[in-house]
This record gives sequence, structure tokens and C-alpha cells, in this order.
Amino acid sequence: VLMCYRLDRISRSVSDFSTILDDLTDRDIDFVSIRENFDTSTPIGRAMIHIASVFAELERETIAERIKDNKYKLYRTGHWQGGNPPTGFEAVKVQGLDQDGSKRSHFILKPVEDQLKDVRLMFDKYLEYENLSRVETFMIQSGIKTYLGNDYNIATIQRILTNPVYATNDPCVYDYLQSEGADLANDKTEYDGTHGLMSFGKNITKGAKHTTRVRVGRDGWIVAIAQHEGIIPGGKWVSVQEKL
Repeated sequence: VLMCYRLDRISRSVSDFSTILDDLTDRDIDFVSIRENFDTSTPIGRAMIHIASVFAELERETIAERIKDNKYKLYRTGHWQGGNPPTGFEAVKVQGLDQDGSKRSHFILKPVEDQLKDVRLMFDKYLEYENLSRVETFMIQSGIKTYLGNDYNIATIQRILTNPVYATNDPCVYDYLQSEGADLANDKTEYDGTHGLMSFGKNITKGAKHTTRVRVGRDGWIVAIAQHEGIIPGGKWVSVQEKL
């Protein structure tokens, strides 16, 4: 007999659980869930445990959907949601009030000028060369390193150049992102050419174990106006995107 505390500790997928149960049956092993008092040694127990697995999967999917909705709501605030800040910024914790007037802490991006001068240079050089490889060569030959002390490579340069976090929120940026299919959290009238932008959903995890990170197109992004000021004029940022 294989015993577990409760069914969803084994699996919350109906097909996955059915496979496990078939494997146990083939090996003449009964399955017992102590919490739900299911016992597959009886026909009614086998039937009930399949029904229970359906509800376990439903619960998992409901929780996942609720978390996803809450994440989207947080994204639309324009706050930094954690992780490594983009080159040229550091994350700073600030206190504020939510819609209910309760005190809440969140993170905003604060400029790091020593790094931002390299970012500005990168945009200028790309518009001059229109070639990522030449920008990479220029950065290496100039001895300009990342904040971790490594050489800039093409992938890092492209990631910086395509990140709207640096762009001022000009109406032309709104038009460009809208044409690319991005989900824009703010109305065009809020694009005042001052603040930067925050983009979410640029990467997703795939694979059976959800360990493979894949870059997605802009039609999968959520973009919101952030609290930090933009660094690269919106028109310049759009020009770089079009050339890329």
C-alpha cells in the first residue's frame, strides 16, 4: 500500500494521477489517502478518488488564475516587482498608500548615473552603426564593462536597447507599442514624455518542469507607466526599435 496524507500532495492533475494510479494497480499496490479516507482496494474507493482528483485539479487551476489576476493588477501600478534591476537602476523600497488608504511598501527604480551614461552611449552608437556587433566591438575596445565587471555582449546590448524602461513615455512610444500588440495599462493621454515605462511578461517558462525561459514577443507584454523618469527620448527609442 502507498499511503499519503492527502490526495493533492501526490498530484493535482487528473491525467497525471490516473497514470500513477494505473502504475500502482499494475504492480498490485493499493493507494490510501488518509485525510480523505480513500481506499483503492475497493471499487467505490477507486471511483471516489478519481472524482476527488478532478476537484484537486480544479482547485489548482483556480488558485493559478487568481494569482495571475493579482499579478496583472500589480503590474498595472508601474511598481518594480522584484528581481535584478535593469542596467542603470537600483531598486529602492518606499512607503505609500493603496486604494483603500492602507500603508503599503513597494519598490521603485532609482537611477545609477555611472551605469546610465553607458546606456545612453549604447543607444547613440547603435543609431550611428546600426549594427549590434559593431556596438559590441566598440564597448569592448573602449573598456566599458557591465556593473558585474564583464564585457558587454550582443545579447545584453539588445536586451538593453529593446527595454522600454529607458524610454520617456511619449505618445509615439504608446503608438509603437500598441502597433506591436502590447497590453498597455495606461491611456495615451497619460503619456506625458516624462516618466519611464515598466514592462512585464517578456519571458515565460516552458517545458515539462517549467525550467526553460523563453523570450516572448511584445504582443505578450504588459506595459505600464513607471514612477522613475525616462532616460532615452521616446522618439529615439522608437527609432532604435524600428532599425532593430
